[in-house]
Amino acid sequence: MFMLLSQEEMHPSINEFSARNDKIPMRELKYWIMLNEWIHSNYRVKTIETIRSRLDRVDKRKFGGFQLPQLIENERFKRYCDELDLDVVEKTVEGIQRSGINVITYLDERYPSMLRDINDPPLVLFHRGELMNFDNCVAIVGTRDPSHFAHQKARALSRDLARKGYTIVSGLAKGIDTEAHCGALDVNGKTVAVLGTKITDEIYPKENSRLAADILKKGAIISEAPLFQKVRNTSFLKRNRIISGISMCIVVIEFGTSGGSFTQVKHALKQGRQVFVLKPKARDKIAMKGYTDALNEGAISFRSNKEIIEYLKSSASHHPLSNFSSPSQQPNPSSSLHPQPPDPLPSSSHQSPE
Repeated sequence: MFMLLSQEEMHPSINEFSARNDKIPMRELKYWIMLNEWIHSNYRVKTIETIRSRLDRVDKRKFGGFQLPQLIENERFKRYCDELDLDVVEKTVEGIQRSGINVITYLDERYPSMLRDINDPPLVLFHRGELMNFDNCVAIVGTRDPSHFAHQKARALSRDLARKGYTIVSGLAKGIDTEAHCGALDVNGKTVAVLGTKITDEIYPKENSRLAADILKKGAIISEAPLFQKVRNTSFLKRNRIISGISMCIVVIEFGTSGGSFTQVKHALKQGRQVFVLKPKARDKIAMKGYTDALNEGAISFRSNKEIIEYLKSSASHHPLSNFSSPSQQPNPSSSLHPQPPDPLPSSSHQSPE
């Protein structure tokens, strides 16, 4: 099954996406797809680092995806390519293109520049929604089971940042992720959801399917998950490095029992990103432990949204906000590349799934 959302719900034009994908000929694109499959069949950071260093040395104007087996010089990858049915790969690529999915490779000019600089960047990103430069992203993450206090704080911070023109990044999970995405949509801002599942699968959790459709109208959904393999539990942890990798800084609203948010903190700090953690209510022992552990790792405590905004302003010279615009400054949707669909959101305040 190739898509979780109907064509009516997809904001971008299918023909337009196909045209963008046509920049990469099929004979090249299929090798990038096979490389992504091979990488995830036996995931090793060292392998990615080696391939990335070789890709960094090639002439992008002359290098084609069909040259990947020769570039990588790995017999296992060559055998993997020989064993895959190329007809099936081609049909799959054609299918995702028809479904409005964009394939962005590591060498693509549309690849997020900050993500390219991490140690183990995804070599292929599957993308739906608005194409953007990702230069002004801020990640807001946290537990799937937040307190009422954290719900409110996540939503308010997301709104404030989106009003300033920042793109809100999160993982489309329940709880804090949902509030982060909804807060941006509340004020007509942009938001990006990074999936741990395949971009061709139904949205998980299912109750966020409508939210995913709304995100596509003012943002994007991306995933590195391979198309021909089952999703593993580790996929959700690996996607954390993408959330922080495309973001200027990471804000953790509240920690839970699973440890996923703490993993996100470690990914971000390893990548050299600034991590902010909101001080929880003193009576919440689980949240307080995660908060304290994050501070010990090098995160910074904050209490007000103004602190985050001031940090981003001071960092503007290092990360220019070429996408910067407040909702009041944004162009009329009818004149934009992807026109606003006729049916608006149900209300002026986006409703979180219960």
